[in-house]
Amino acid sequence: MVLCLWRARRQPLLAFSDFSGTFNRLGHESKAARGYALKRGEAPSVRTAGRIILDSGMTPEDAYETVIEDALAQIQGNEAGVSRGRELESVHQMRVGLRRLRCALRFLGSAVDFPEGLASALKWLSGQLGGARDWEVLAEETLAKIALACPEHAGLEPLAAQALSEAASHRKVAKEAVESERYARLFLSLEAWKQAFSAPRDDTARASVGNGPKSIFLSLDRTRQRSWRLS
Repeated sequence: MVLCLWRARRQPLLAFSDFSGTFNRLGHESKAARGYALKRGEAPSVRTAGRIILDSGMTPEDAYETVIEDALAQIQGNEAGVSRGRELESVHQMRVGLRRLRCALRFLGSAVDFPEGLASALKWLSGQLGGARDWEVLAEETLAKIALACPEHAGLEPLAAQALSEAASHRKVAKEAVESERYARLFLSLEAWKQAFSAPRDDTARASVGNGPKSIFLSLDRTRQRSWRLS
């Protein structure tokens, strides 16, 4: 795996072929921590977006890495919740992390070399999570509120049952995606790309990303608002 990561640092797309046939995964939990959590019946925690602080002393490169690092941590921090938990927020927060990452990459555009294969894989993952989130919100939040407001409506009960069935089916799709080899290879490749990542150093490229961390952060925030429904 180390050799694969070294090769992928030079050409991240290699990771997709190098890792085929092996099923390695980058994780934040040790086996012991996972085992104790399962034994105690603890629900996996939900990882939300961190507070990103960009100060005037940071280079644009550092600012990029800070934003991307936190988005990746948010995605991976919700793996256990999507895989083992029932908490609605886990799927939602993983989608938010994906949206943040894709917004940051969209903003950077041609200023960085992000492989098309990785971009397609991120889009695939977003699609695998989308159905679970939408159906779970409908089944367990929206219809529940409607039922409280209109308890006499006879059609709500079978509709809610069907929505719950669809939610369970799509949650299984999300779970299988997060536990798949494709997901594992995606994040190994992202880790390799992140290590090889370097922001542009020519004056033209620097002008395209603003004049410092503050302008980068504001531009990323505007991009996030415009692209709220990327997935």
